[in-house]
Formats: sequence, structure tokens, C-alpha cells
Amino acid sequence: MGKAKPSPVTAPVLDAIVGAALKAMVEAGADAAAIGAFANRYRSDVATILGLPEVQQPNAAPDLSAIVAHALRQVLHPVPTQSDKPPPRRTRINVMIDGRRTSVSIPTAIVHEVQQARLGKPGRKLQAIVEELAAKAPRDTNRSAWIVEQLRHQAPPGLH
Repeated sequence: MGKAKPSPVTAPVLDAIVGAALKAMVEAGADAAAIGAFANRYRSDVATILGLPEVQQPNAAPDLSAIVAHALRQVLHPVPTQSDKPPPRRTRINVMIDGRRTSVSIPTAIVHEVQQARLGKPGRKLQAIVEELAAKAPRDTNRSAWIVEQLRHQAPPGLH
């Protein structure tokens, strides 16, 4: 008799075969020591019979030093998450000018300063302030830059 030809049996199929044999042993009442010894030997025996390449034992002890090193790398050099990212440098604010919707871009630091200082009338929101300034901006100018300059002139010292 010749050697068995390699078949398209994969690791999951091999696991199913070995699992079925183990289940039969358990149902027959075999003790834990016999089942353990059988599991260690039977998987490679089935792989050899089926003509599969050498199969690693699934119960091989994990390399604890590699696991610890990986955990340390994750702790010491974490992958940045969405909340770890720096805030955007500029904030886009939608405004209506002459009945048309557009937007202006203002440095985020200035947006925060304006919100804290509450420029203009008490209780006015940044949106209303920016929209009012956008309507006053000259047509042939960069509206965002012009609004930033106006906010800096209206702001208390320290915003410059």
C-alpha cells in the first residue's frame, strides 16, 4: 500500500474529526488522563493518515514573555484614539449673507476666547456675532480673515 495523498482537509475539519473522537470517549466514560493522552496523540495521527503536513499541538504553552512584552508596548505606546487627537485648528461657522448660505473659518482658539468673553450684547451667541460681522465684510476681501480681525479688535486684551 502506498502513502496517502494529501487531501483538501483543513485544520477545522481535522479539529472536527478529533473532537468527534474525544466526544465518543467521554460518552463511553473514559477518565480524564486517558482523554488527555488521546487528544495529544490522536490529532497528529489523523493528520498523518490524511497526508497533511505536520500539525502543531494546539495546547502548546504560550510564550508569556511575548505576551507581557506586547502588553507593555500597548501601555507605553498606545494607539491614539479619536479623543486623543488635538482639536481642529480652525472652526467652520455657517452664515447667511444676502440670502445665500456660506461659511467662514475662524481659528479655534479665537472661537473659545469669544465664547468665554461673550462679545457684544449679553447672551449673544457666537453664531449671531459672526453672521453680523460677515454681513458687514467688504465684498472683495477674505471674509474669514476680516472677521478674525474684527473679533480681535472687539476682544479684551490678551486675545491678540
